[in-house]
Amino acid sequence: MKNNGLSSVRIVAGGARRQDSVLNAIKTMGRRRGIAVIHDGVRPVVSPRLIKRGINLCKKHGAVIPGMPVNDTVKLVRSNRVIRTLDRRHLFLIQTPQFFDLDLLRKAYQTVCLHHEYTDEAAMLESIGQPVHVFRGDCRNIKITFKKDIQLIGCLL
Repeated sequence: MKNNGLSSVRIVAGGARRQDSVLNAIKTMGRRRGIAVIHDGVRPVVSPRLIKRGINLCKKHGAVIPGMPVNDTVKLVRSNRVIRTLDRRHLFLIQTPQFFDLDLLRKAYQTVCLHHEYTDEAAMLESIGQPVHVFRGDCRNIKITFKKDIQLIGCLL
């Protein structure tokens, strides 16, 4: 653990799934209070500005996530057939880091069925009725999913 007077960073063993890794981290926190900032290593160019904004908004709302509005038309498709067009005005591409009051996060982990797989902690909180607020993310906060993404990250760095 590194402590610079403002915050502490802990590195813990990962689990089989994202939610298992986060649970491992929560267990190391004991009864500590504060804000959990959960970030994926596949988003290596997150800005300090986005992190500061997320922490400040989390203090107000308890659970906040960055997201970018969807600009493209989005279709729900099954078996290569369009079922319907989704209203993109209400769709966001969600990023990390995500920001949660530790007590809310603990409550979610104590309440949900951990056999169910959640794609992020926000989905876990949503499943127990906890409001999660979205704030505008950063278009440069790119997720490395494909080899070509590494080249794009290289350009940004």
